[in-house]
Amino acid sequence: MFLFRALFYLILTIVAISVLRGVLGFLARIFLNATVGPERRAGAPSKESLKPEALKKDPVCGTFVAPSTALTQERGGKMYFFCSKECRDKF
Repeated sequence: MFLFRALFYLILTIVAISVLRGVLGFLARIFLNATVGPERRAGAPSKESLKPEALKKDPVCGTFVAPSTALTQERGGKMYFFCSKECRDKF
């Protein structure tokens, strides 16, 4: 009888924790959506913009830089990416 009662309370505790966790998660989502205005939700980054971009190697110092933040220079029809103004000037 003791084993049955202990098992029952264990299952009841697991169910209660699961329900509580679900309710708290639901309330958190509602709260976050209420505190973030519609203009922010509309301007939120898309999944496409969060994808990592391929890094380019700086031909002068060998540092890898993201094309979106790198300084660029085109020479001979090829685009080169630089980590800094100094590297671009040395090139």
